[in-house]
Amino acid sequence: FDVLHLACHGQFRAENPLFSSLHLADGWITVRDICSQKLQADLVTLSACETGLNKIFAGDEILGLARGFLSAGANSLVLSLWTVSDEATTELMKDFYENLQRGASVSASLRLAQVNFIKRNSHPYFWSPFALIGR
Repeated sequence: FDVLHLACHGQFRAENPLFSSLHLADGWITVRDICSQKLQADLVTLSACETGLNKIFAGDEILGLARGFLSAGANSLVLSLWTVSDEATTELMKDFYENLQRGASVSASLRLAQVNFIKRNSHPYFWSPFALIGR
């Protein structure tokens, strides 16, 4: 199971979604840059703010970081829908990957991590920003 996990700052650019980006140690990588890559990842987790936001254009074309990673070859993506808490995200991701290591599917792993988190911290801001898309 090949996984790419990026914990960084994300920025959605509604005016031009191809320039939505992730801030990595050596600079920004945009959707345009990502589309030109060849990934062989079963799962890409974008543990950053607003990584799941997209803009829908005429013809139902969706542009954003999700489109970039799917175009580059990712099978599944775990993305955030709004600004996330670093501390809460760390806890949630720890549970998510522990579930995955135990053999649960990606969707079950995320669901179990969220349910476990709800038991400790009930406010949806902390447990519900992450969504799974893909295969």
